[in-house]
Amino acid sequence: MGWYSVWLVLVLGAAGSVRAADPVVATVGKTQISAGELQAQVERLSGKQPHQVLELLIARELLRLEGEAQGLGADPQLRAELDQYERKELLQLIEAREVAAGRFREGQTVRQGLGAALRDSLGFVWETEVARGLVGRQHARATAADSLALVARWQGGSLTVAEYLKRSLIYGVRNSLADTAAARKAGEQLTLDDLLVAWARQRGYDQDPALVHRRQSKEVELWGQMLFARRVEAEGPPSDSLQRAYFGQHRDRFILPPGVKVQEILVGDARLADSLKTAILAGADMGELARGYTRRRRARQTGGDLGLLTSQTPGYGELFTLAYAAEPGQLQGPVPQGGGLALFRVTEKIAPRPAVFEEVRGEVLARLQEEAMDRYIAHLRLKYAAQIHIDKQAFGE
Repeated sequence: MGWYSVWLVLVLGAAGSVRAADPVVATVGKTQISAGELQAQVERLSGKQPHQVLELLIARELLRLEGEAQGLGADPQLRAELDQYERKELLQLIEAREVAAGRFREGQTVRQGLGAALRDSLGFVWETEVARGLVGRQHARATAADSLALVARWQGGSLTVAEYLKRSLIYGVRNSLADTAAARKAGEQLTLDDLLVAWARQRGYDQDPALVHRRQSKEVELWGQMLFARRVEAEGPPSDSLQRAYFGQHRDRFILPPGVKVQEILVGDARLADSLKTAILAGADMGELARGYTRRRRARQTGGDLGLLTSQTPGYGELFTLAYAAEPGQLQGPVPQGGGLALFRVTEKIAPRPAVFEEVRGEVLARLQEEAMDRYIAHLRLKYAAQIHIDKQAFGE
């Protein structure tokens, strides 16, 4: 079980409700893991056996138990992140449902269509007297009093002066504090998403099963991140000497992939590509031609030199395959590449080789963290052993 795989399962979602015909394969605390969910996750995590996936699902629920034990549900930072996540999900759900229902005309957004109506239905009140004190405060910092004073309120929410100033800055609302009329107009725009979210909750959108499922998943993901961060903070990050020792013990795991150094000219016209190829074969300098014709901006400065390419270099997968199969020094192409046609030649081939520590320092640290997460999950499995129950018969053993 790897650290990355644990997070993958967390992102895939929290356990759903168990149907009557769906047997329970495991229980962790009060959460049941059904055969249906297990099978769905096995299909998503190709290459993993059911017992491996079950361990990942159990790990997810162990993190939930530990998060509850440490009171993470009340942590203000995590609650703020979770609330922000739910707001985004609700806004997307509104868009999907209301557009699918058909009020909105072609080209008319949900925000434009619902804005004015929501201010009326939710009793939007703009505090004019408070707003007068905002005029001319474009560059003023929020005070303690600003955090208490409300400039707008509505059924299900409110906007403080401090939040108004913050949002005006974040969203770049120009001249919003030039006068009271401008301030109100800006306030109506800055609270529109709040009104949409309040309206969505009134309509029960926040109880949508899929949204609840995703929120639970996000909650456990955030809890797991904080729990592991606390663990790392308590133990301290792996020292440089520990990282080097780990690298020394596992050198065979850190092999750099094969690579090629390539010089290329990328153009968009077949006739130009053929003309350039003829010129190069006749003795023209490929680097000079690259500076004048290649479509890759950076490569113009390097005379078409793309540097070292490997199978992991983003954007060059097909070119790498062709280049690695080519003989060094021989002009190749034109071949389709990057939306155009490429002429290229390999200037050097580099065989796979063992890495030196500095080349893979980040990977070493990631592997140490992954193993630390595995040890943490093992610790939680012992701590909550009495709350883990696996139905071997339902699991098929």
